[in-house]
Amino acid sequence: RKWDTRLCDLEQRRFLRKSEKIFSITYIQCDDKDWTSCSYSNAANCGHSEDVFLRCVSEQQKNFEIVDNNGNTVENGDRGLLLFNGGTICDDGFDDNAADAICRQMGNPGSITWTTDDSFEIQQDLDITLDDINCSSNKWSSCTYSKTSNCVHSEDIFLSCK
Repeated sequence: RKWDTRLCDLEQRRFLRKSEKIFSITYIQCDDKDWTSCSYSNAANCGHSEDVFLRCVSEQQKNFEIVDNNGNTVENGDRGLLLFNGGTICDDGFDDNAADAICRQMGNPGSITWTTDDSFEIQQDLDITLDDINCSSNKWSSCTYSKTSNCVHSEDIFLSCK
């Protein structure tokens, strides 16, 4: 079976980390991407060759990251290329509310500054994964966006967070 990154598509033995305990479950079946829609069995009937290890991350960690020209995460306060799920973000609709909302979503109090640029070599190797961001406040829940883009990399967002 081809590997699918969606948790709920997995139907074999799974190991999940809950607090500091590791537990096993089998035959996971889900109606949606949300874990609460899933049913599963605690009966262990699989061998270790079927083990799957998952590392769970919060939505904040999964979605946004600010990186340098080598793809390394930058420290707070440093300017870097803003990524969404490993791709760049276009400036269409982007403003101070969007910058603050994304920094807050990443666990920071807000943004320092943002610009557009195509000065990093790594940009050309990345897809543009987010476009048309419009935020009515500094909270990500107030934002609308598109995951399809009509942009070029000179419109990529560079951001620094507090």
